[in-house]
Amino acid sequence: MSQFDNLYLCPRCEHTDLLHAEDMICDKCGFKHCFVAKHISSSDRRYWVDLELNGDAWRKEKRVATMVKQHLPKDKNITKSFEKLVSQMFATLSTNKDQIDSYFPEFTRDYKRTTGKRNKGWKSSKPNLRQGRAATRGLLYEGAFNRILSEHDQFQPVFTPAIMLEDATLWEELKSNGDDLSEEHLEQAYDETELIYFEPDGWFLHEGQKIPIEFKTYGEGGLVRKNFLKGFSQSRRYASLSNTYHGENPNHYSALIICCPEERKFACVMLDDRIEKVLGS
Repeated sequence: MSQFDNLYLCPRCEHTDLLHAEDMICDKCGFKHCFVAKHISSSDRRYWVDLELNGDAWRKEKRVATMVKQHLPKDKNITKSFEKLVSQMFATLSTNKDQIDSYFPEFTRDYKRTTGKRNKGWKSSKPNLRQGRAATRGLLYEGAFNRILSEHDQFQPVFTPAIMLEDATLWEELKSNGDDLSEEHLEQAYDETELIYFEPDGWFLHEGQKIPIEFKTYGEGGLVRKNFLKGFSQSRRYASLSNTYHGENPNHYSALIICCPEERKFACVMLDDRIEKVLGS
């Protein structure tokens, strides 16, 4: 048995400690829904740390902007605001190489061991479904993304997957009535087939709107049109789900960040329904 097999991970403060027998409450910050911790491969993690230490500065990938330039939201301010936030994040990676080890997490969450259930609604890129350096890449850079932006007033992290009813009309009725919408209650009161789980990588906050962010990393050679379109499609799914879930995304915006650490390139885009013309082409 590994020394890391009996630890929990707090998604809010990232504290790790010995598992409790009766609960999953963080000893440090009191968060009530911690996860069983899964240690990230030290050798794989070292590869990406060394890549950042020795790599060139991050620069923008222009092909994404070219693809969508005629299909962006009419509100140019929200696009500029999001692009500025993302550019600042990658500039932080480029100019703070001495801190890269602190940006990359050492643990991730083990959903299956936490709940005993399948990975419903969670990203298939989690390491219990796919092993190796590529999976580690996503975990580390998403972790850095969250750590760098955690104190920014336009960013809100996601600690646990969102859960809601598939029946949008009934969901709105429950919200209006002030019913219990906790995960525990919903899973007891409704069949699994009636529930939707989704997990954006964060929320972008802009003028009272709460917009889901999808963060995707690719290996060398992965910055191609096919992958851009896949990213757009997943991002758009979160747009409609998020507004139904919390009602704070009336324009159905969604935000996408793409990066390739080995090529030192990143791109970001704010999307709305206008992108359907690209997805349908």
